[in-house]
Amino acid sequence: MQGDSRLFSRSLMPKGYKISASFFEFYEEFVKLYPIVKAEVLAGVDESVSDVLYNQVEKSMHYNIITKNSYTVFPVYTAYQYLVSPEERTLENIRLANILDWCLELVLSGYLIIDDIMDKSKKRSNKTCWYCKGSSAISDSKIMQIASYKLLRKYFHNMPYYGTLLNMVSKTFFMCNLGQSLDALVGNQYKKTRNFKDFTFNKQKMCVAYKTNYFACKLPINVALLLANSIRNEKKEEMDKIFTLMSQIVQAQNDIWDCYARNDIYGKDGNDITEGKLTWLIVTAIESASRAQLNLLQDNYGRQKQECYEMVKNVYKDLNILNKYLTFGDELVQEMYHNIRKLPNIPLKHLLSVCIRYLTAQDNNMLHSRRVVQSRLNVSEVLH
Repeated sequence: MQGDSRLFSRSLMPKGYKISASFFEFYEEFVKLYPIVKAEVLAGVDESVSDVLYNQVEKSMHYNIITKNSYTVFPVYTAYQYLVSPEERTLENIRLANILDWCLELVLSGYLIIDDIMDKSKKRSNKTCWYCKGSSAISDSKIMQIASYKLLRKYFHNMPYYGTLLNMVSKTFFMCNLGQSLDALVGNQYKKTRNFKDFTFNKQKMCVAYKTNYFACKLPINVALLLANSIRNEKKEEMDKIFTLMSQIVQAQNDIWDCYARNDIYGKDGNDITEGKLTWLIVTAIESASRAQLNLLQDNYGRQKQECYEMVKNVYKDLNILNKYLTFGDELVQEMYHNIRKLPNIPLKHLLSVCIRYLTAQDNNMLHSRRVVQSRLNVSEVLH
């Protein structure tokens, strides 16, 4: 499902890969706010129970946010610094960007706790999934998600863009949950019927539009544009095209890593095949499979036995799915660059190009592959 489309992990960057120092500054500033956020989450709670709650909230936030090895959402802190020149940045907006990063991570981390329960996952970020460590995971996830709205109200209620910001976050959370529900329903229906009728690119793109596009792509960039006071100046149609393309490659990347990634870096056990998930891989396989291969997929996909898993992997290998993914990603990146060139905002063009470079660099490291589209590594032509 949403999984580990880990856009921004220092550990995933190939040796020698240069990125802006502001990304590494993000983590340092993010962690500095932890004591403040932790206190704000339970501010106003009755003292007779606050010690117990503080202890549990501290454990869940520390385990699921502070100690994880990657951040799925592009940092607002970093995006803001790409969008605004040094002389125009304000200390207040930089502080607010850090708070927004906490708001987004609280919502997402709560979402991923539930995602792991639904997927029956055992590992995330090279650690045992939170729900496997105790019985309070569902309530912990709800506390984290609601806490994000407390932070928004406390720090942004006087801002002229507060209503817009609140609508952005609420809509994103709602759409992600719709996507999560659709993803689960399609997979469960397949396991009951063994019928691939819903495993189409149209349905897969619908899931991506809900569960990936809003959170992993649209929200952090649009929130940073709000802080930079330039969101109204952008071409919405072109931006939506770019976010749609980016979300498609983010989700395809997540799906391919579930099957092919280096386990020591990916940090979780892939179970899309055994759980019968609607993924880019299975839809691509169905599109190009022979009748015999299709029968093998129908007989083995979505089953728990190891031999069934291996049978599906063998079909993927015979259909050259990994190379199909690399070609698919290269085509989408070129199309994204084509749309980025149409934007009038030079800093925004730079920011979106950097997002693409992060995606590419991590694929290279995760899959031991070298991408063939060199323009990904040189964005200067996009900025004019």
